[in-house]
Amino acid sequence: MDVLRQEEKKPLWRRKWLALPILGIVVVILIVNSSFGNADYVVDKDRVTAVYDRLDALLARRRYLVGDRFSRADLTLAALAAPTWRPPQHSTRWPPDDLYPEELTAFRARFANTRTREHVLRMYREHRAPQVDDDRADVLGAAPPVSLPALGGAG
Repeated sequence: MDVLRQEEKKPLWRRKWLALPILGIVVVILIVNSSFGNADYVVDKDRVTAVYDRLDALLARRRYLVGDRFSRADLTLAALAAPTWRPPQHSTRWPPDDLYPEELTAFRARFANTRTREHVLRMYREHRAPQVDDDRADVLGAAPPVSLPALGGAG
């Protein structure tokens, strides 16, 4: 009963029972709206490159995307780019680099020294409160590599 009460006190987005249905909805949306062809991949990669180039030009002249303080625009960019840059203040435990496809690693390397990457990481450093994992009850810092179970089961 205490577990249920603790779960009810959490904000809606932190409740564990919502994670699976939300993930399922996101996966369906991605599948329906995604294209898996190589030509589309090249076009999408070029679009992302163009956006990062525009953001870099914008951030060369200002500290924040809109105005002179942290805004929804900065929050949105940080949230959407977090899987790419994996800020240590994020509550996700990112997989180790060697589990990512080479194409993604090369793509990330292309933007490693950009203002956009630095902006995203700075937004997490300066505007994100430390996250507490209820199951571990410690403050999350840099995410260590994930230990994956061996395939094929115990033998």
